[in-house]
Amino acid sequence: MNIEKNSNLSVYKDGSLEIVGVDESDSGWYHCVVKFRSVTFESRRAYVEVKKVVKNGPASASRMHPKFKLWPEDRVVQEEDEVSFECLAQNDAATGLTSSSFAYNWLKDGLALEPKFNDHVRIVHGVSLRIEKVLESDAGSYTCRICGHHALDHECDERSALLKVLVAPRFVKEPANLNASLKSDAELECSAYGVPHPTIQWYKNGEPIYPSDYFQFNSNQGNLKILGIIGQDEGYYQCVASNHLATIQSMAQLIVHSDHYNYDYDSNSLKTTHPVFLAPKTSAIIATSTTSAIVHLSSPLGLKTSLTEAKSIRIEWKAPSVMRGIDHLTYEVNWRAKGTQRQRQTNTTATACLIDGLTPNTEYMISVRAFGMGTYGPSAQIETTTHHHLSNAPVDFKAELIDYYASDGIVTFSPTLRFKWKRPNSNSLLKYRLYYQHVHYGPVTSGDLHANQFVPSQMEQYDDSLDEALSDDFYYEARGDQEEKSAEKYINIDIPSDFANSDHYEFLLEDLLKYSTYKFRLVAIDMNYFDRHGSSTWPNGFVASESEPFDEYIDESYLRENSVAILVETPSDVPDGPPENLATETVNTSAVLVKWQLPALDKRNGPIIGYTIDVKENDKQMWHLEVESEPRSKVVSGFLPGHKYSFRVTAKTGNGSGPASDWVIAQTFAHQMDESRVPGRPAQIHTEPTDQSIVIQWVAPPDSNFTLVRKYLLTYGIGYPKIEVEVPGDKNSFILENLVASSQYVVSLRAGNNAGYGMEVLKDVFTKRKSTLSHSENLFPPLNVQAVAISSRAIEVRWTDWHLRPDESIVDDRVYTVRYRIVADLAKAKFMYKNATERNVIINDLMANTLYDFAVRLVANGRESPWSMTTSQMTMEASPAPTQINIQSDPTSSGNVIITWKAPNLLHNSVIFK
Repeated sequence: MNIEKNSNLSVYKDGSLEIVGVDESDSGWYHCVVKFRSVTFESRRAYVEVKKVVKNGPASASRMHPKFKLWPEDRVVQEEDEVSFECLAQNDAATGLTSSSFAYNWLKDGLALEPKFNDHVRIVHGVSLRIEKVLESDAGSYTCRICGHHALDHECDERSALLKVLVAPRFVKEPANLNASLKSDAELECSAYGVPHPTIQWYKNGEPIYPSDYFQFNSNQGNLKILGIIGQDEGYYQCVASNHLATIQSMAQLIVHSDHYNYDYDSNSLKTTHPVFLAPKTSAIIATSTTSAIVHLSSPLGLKTSLTEAKSIRIEWKAPSVMRGIDHLTYEVNWRAKGTQRQRQTNTTATACLIDGLTPNTEYMISVRAFGMGTYGPSAQIETTTHHHLSNAPVDFKAELIDYYASDGIVTFSPTLRFKWKRPNSNSLLKYRLYYQHVHYGPVTSGDLHANQFVPSQMEQYDDSLDEALSDDFYYEARGDQEEKSAEKYINIDIPSDFANSDHYEFLLEDLLKYSTYKFRLVAIDMNYFDRHGSSTWPNGFVASESEPFDEYIDESYLRENSVAILVETPSDVPDGPPENLATETVNTSAVLVKWQLPALDKRNGPIIGYTIDVKENDKQMWHLEVESEPRSKVVSGFLPGHKYSFRVTAKTGNGSGPASDWVIAQTFAHQMDESRVPGRPAQIHTEPTDQSIVIQWVAPPDSNFTLVRKYLLTYGIGYPKIEVEVPGDKNSFILENLVASSQYVVSLRAGNNAGYGMEVLKDVFTKRKSTLSHSENLFPPLNVQAVAISSRAIEVRWTDWHLRPDESIVDDRVYTVRYRIVADLAKAKFMYKNATERNVIINDLMANTLYDFAVRLVANGRESPWSMTTSQMTMEASPAPTQINIQSDPTSSGNVIITWKAPNLLHNSVIFK
């Protein structure tokens, strides 16, 4: 039979036949007939068999489940190298599936790579990934995802691998030639970048420079500081940066110039020869165009030390007694260690100066002289010795990562750091203090290095065969919560007696956060610090010991000078938390939109590279979908109309998958919903206001069974609706929060879909008065309850609110309930009640000359206080009124009447009226 073109059969110009939506009736033999003029050509026959498939949704048992034969593995390469990641599915003889029966997709850091990628990243044979001339930006997590080709086949599997790219050192900033004068300070800049971070060493004229009091540099930071330049510092300086890939160097010349004056100290003592300052060759007579003045300047007065520490000295002085011809003075401060020629200098306009960066337990010679108007005066000199250094910073402070696993057989990773350091140069150590700060989640950034001037320590894998129980070597006490001004916390580490004379120390710190940057600062606390300051600083009777609470008395400058700091990265791990705010939205009769958000920041434990969506129908087989990290939504199709499906989502890092979210149920439409027109008006809208919120509930439009409602547009505002909120179509309630109390809000609600929004329903809502009582605050009964009779039928009750000042107005919705009853017969008398919104109320319709009891309680936020103490009051007497009044004519006189009555019943203590 001839095949004619119809809705599901198409014959193209090249002769190919396409059948869309095949069914069993399409089974049979097919062949192609070609006619050219009078000649007919007939092709070979081919049989097409359409197998009947039970359409039970995507959970069909015929689903193809891929298994890996080859998968990508972690690689470490250098820049410009070539790297390949293999990926191949297994052949399955039972089902006839081969590796080519699946689709291969590659992702980098959770995002799909484009099919063509770029010039140096490409797919090999449709499966493996090759990167030629690797760039540093290529580092990251690479994922191979294998999925079935069939449209209804959602089964996928994936494997990931990390690519680390090593980078040879390169200079970020090279040293530049520098001119400096005697006694000044100079800094030669040098910084380099590489992976791993390069170390920097300085050389002068080919000889290595080692850090000292006058040559300061950090092997990780690079800049070289030269303090108190002398003539011998002139020369060529080399900055050498290296890691295990390469070594680079750069050179700069330092030229030292003589100053305009000479500073001559005797090398032995100030007592024999005082320093002599030779002023520049300028006249003491300063000439101007109109006048001339003679400048006279004497030496500063009263030069003394006001504070002496191990590494700093503070000096003070007074202005010279003779300052003729000078309005403003500047002071030149010079100092050098006795026995050396390396002198340093600074200028100041104040009469005090803090000299820091000194060497402990060293005698210094200090001089101060004034100058102004081009003239220098004579100097004043003193000698002083810095204190003995209490304790240098710990040496070789390092941190090593230890992989800790639970002993019950369950593999649970918990970042643990082993700190190692060497004992500083002190024989009187009291204890160590380890400061720690969680800087942020994620690896160390260049901003961290710049802000803190620290670098991360090199992390090495801990060998499980090493000795355990190091945490027993030290006893520590957490005291960090006491520090409110700093984000840093600290641990005091006591030194066991067995380790008192040890030169090497170790300490374990457990339960750190994963995938985080920490700053650690180790301080050595010396006993001599307390001994030296005990007489003036510490409380009476204080004796330094391991058991004394010395924390409040430690000087912060001491901690800064005696600490060493590092930045440490903790490794990534599988997420500890599920994706948040999982939600579904029915798209049509066969598809559901699944949406979610990232796991909580402290639960991610690394960059999220993808998600797994688990889908199941009732108790049937569950299947999985692998999706990229962005966008965090997926339309899942292939469902049956009117069926309920359950969804949950799992987040993945390069280390693996974390816990799954809770199941969320969605139901496909039973029939195709009409979206060619807008929905009708919501049927009902109900509101429940408070002082700061409005709870809104509504009923879907009457035509919602046939017209699709994708969303609701809720608009509200004071007097006019102007703030818009979009609510999902499967919701029928919403809470407006952070509203203004005692205000009239206009609420508008409209249902909508892709065709637009329908008609709105409006409602005016008044928020309640603001409550000054929190829901957790205890309610106390009213105080000073008083009752005052104002008539024979009314009594006024007054009281004081414990929660309000006497002059404070009531601005919330609190209510006072007054209960009262007759005292004469308490057994039979029933309580009567009256509510009030003020702190007084008048009770009417009482019985005259009757004693009543009154009590009050407070009602607020749906809660009630206890009853107040009872007070009693009697109503006033009623005016006496005669009864049985009778009027009749007087029989004796036509002009008179006779009036008779019965006297009122009066109490025994009542006044008799006439």
